[in-house]
Amino acid sequence: MLKKNSNCYGLFAETNISPGLFIVEFKGEVCLKSDYKANESNQYSLLGVTQPFVLFYPVLNLCVDARRVGTEARFIRRSCHPNAETRTIVVPGLSKGKGKETEIEKEEVQSSTPDNRD
Repeated sequence: MLKKNSNCYGLFAETNISPGLFIVEFKGEVCLKSDYKANESNQYSLLGVTQPFVLFYPVLNLCVDARRVGTEARFIRRSCHPNAETRTIVVPGLSKGKGKETEIEKEEVQSSTPDNRD
């Protein structure tokens, strides 16, 4: 469930989520990580991190940019103390999904502050 708290949005679990369960699809525009870094409007060379809602693929030269096109998955915490992780699900027409490794308690806040360093 997406909730707004002050000026921040967060994704909250309405029930406990067991480890390994699919949570939500992370949708966005897929592009090359090198192109994202080279685009001055993204300010990557200045900030050293991505803009909010941009997810770097850890191994390949790919990223998913959910700034213009995306779902509530953008608000899942994945920064300093993440409680969810991105896993690739290879299905024709689909390429990204959110899964998790540890239990998320009901109503636990999912911060929208990502750790977007390479």
